[in-house]
Amino acid sequence: MKRKPNARRRKRTRAPRATYTRNTTGRLQFTKMYASGEDFLVIDLVSQYYRIEAQQIQRLAHPQLGIVFGALLMVLPPATPDADFRFRLFTANGEEIGRAQEATHPAHLLEMLGAARCVAQFVRQRQLTNKHQLLIETPLGELTVQIGEFEEACIDFLPPAWANTFTKSQSFNLVTPSHSTPVTLIHTPAGETGTHSHALLMADNMDRKALQAIASALENHTLFPKQATIMFMQVENRKRVHLRFFRARTESTFLTEDAGAAGALEVGGRDTDAFIAAAVGLRQQLIDHPVQVLLHAPTPGFSAHTLGIHWQGDNQVMRLGGTATTVFEGSIAL
Repeated sequence: MKRKPNARRRKRTRAPRATYTRNTTGRLQFTKMYASGEDFLVIDLVSQYYRIEAQQIQRLAHPQLGIVFGALLMVLPPATPDADFRFRLFTANGEEIGRAQEATHPAHLLEMLGAARCVAQFVRQRQLTNKHQLLIETPLGELTVQIGEFEEACIDFLPPAWANTFTKSQSFNLVTPSHSTPVTLIHTPAGETGTHSHALLMADNMDRKALQAIASALENHTLFPKQATIMFMQVENRKRVHLRFFRARTESTFLTEDAGAAGALEVGGRDTDAFIAAAVGLRQQLIDHPVQVLLHAPTPGFSAHTLGIHWQGDNQVMRLGGTATTVFEGSIAL
């Protein structure tokens, strides 16, 4: 059948695509971001093409010639049609965090959630998408991330089995020359056979020097586990708490800038630490859910990192919400 001369062809409509500029400089563009108490080096492999091997990751993490970071986060196109993006997570040594048994450990589990928050905010900042709900493929499986009114990223997930029993632990009193302080010890899995301990103490304020003195006394206590994280929680009200974190000094800490300092070392808190402290507070009926948790930074002048935690207890879905901070952007030749 012949087409009529004046007949118009019907235009095909396509879904709008996000606009971005492809990298043609030959240098690897990166973004340094902070979330979950971790420094992420975020690499956009959606709009630039690079094959990054373990040796190159180690070179990127070189303290003098590269960029100091805790984990490298690759943002990739999705592997399945329903997802929006995919990410892979690597240590500074170039080892990928992805095996199921690794990802379910506390240190890796909530680090994955922090990475997902980074991805959600990163792709929106780079205008790779304008969606407010993203389906992101992770080594844990698919995660749905909701972007809130103030660009906070919220994730609903089911905590692993260890979260239902980890608060069943011992308590004792730390006696100092000035007063006696109740201490709650919480033990969580830290490896295939080991555990990591957290010591939670209540505080009237977040004065760094006063808390460091208590932490230093605690690290020498006979009942105190070595390498434990010391957490101080101040309850501002039943919907808002403050946290500071310390660790006992080891031989490795004497290589840091504060090698001449005495006492326990203040460290940045991670999502894992915030979740454990909030869960203990909820179970002891000191706070209500949802609760806002402020993780105070160990470096003076830096603002507190804020998380929102909603959890009704054992076998219940938990909502974790917070922001990821962009520290700086740059490029480097590999």
